[in-house]
Amino acid sequence: MNNHEFHNKIHQLCCTNTTTLINSHQSVPTTILTPFILWNIWKNKNNRLFKNKNAHGPGINIQNISFSALEFYYLDYCPLSNSLRCTIVVQWHRLPVGFIKLNIDGSFDSNTNNGGTGGVLRNHMGDWITGFTCKVRVKNAHQAESLALLHGLNLAKSKTMKCLMIETDSQVLLNSLNSNNSLLSHIYSDCRSLLLQMELQQLKHVPWEANRVADILAVHGKKSMDPGLDINLIFFYASPSFVTKELDRDAMRTVTYRSVPLLYD
Repeated sequence: MNNHEFHNKIHQLCCTNTTTLINSHQSVPTTILTPFILWNIWKNKNNRLFKNKNAHGPGINIQNISFSALEFYYLDYCPLSNSLRCTIVVQWHRLPVGFIKLNIDGSFDSNTNNGGTGGVLRNHMGDWITGFTCKVRVKNAHQAESLALLHGLNLAKSKTMKCLMIETDSQVLLNSLNSNNSLLSHIYSDCRSLLLQMELQQLKHVPWEANRVADILAVHGKKSMDPGLDINLIFFYASPSFVTKELDRDAMRTVTYRSVPLLYD
């Protein structure tokens, strides 16, 4: 990349309005986006010099930077974060009889582009029905989150589950599901199609503390042995030992306290 191309790339990044990339109610402020741009430039340069990565490619990806900045903005830097805060009680909630809860999560390692998806289906009492973990090749954390939803919905469909409560700790995923993002449009389309086949379904954002079992499964998938395939989906028809502790915490409705902005939804 010559100097002219480099400056054009930076100009494009700085002028990027994340609202056009992600279906969000507001774009990421420049004060948030700029550090992500600079960090990606530094990381890309070091990968080229010391790891010989992206030697023949563009290296810097606008959408990846925007997704990362938007996720940070929602999770850690909200305009309300400097206003009044309150403490909320976080726990896994049971459902009415007949409903099934699907918790899903994605995990991503930016150094290797290895990702993992994980999810668990439980009955209204919190008893394990089935779960999954999967190692995937992805470009960012948001793509892993989106694939986790798709894998979870496909699993629910295979079990003919019609009344489903879906929980994720990714607000970005929920905001993006109805967008036409070019990179993930096929995943979104498949997810919307599967949702329409449910008699009753609801998607809900929950704090990470109420989604720990899915998080552990996603991390396990990311770290699993690579079989040389793009997707390695594994099902658990009985709960694996490495989620027992968090599964029991949820079943006992163990409480965690979290400080959040006063207007937290």
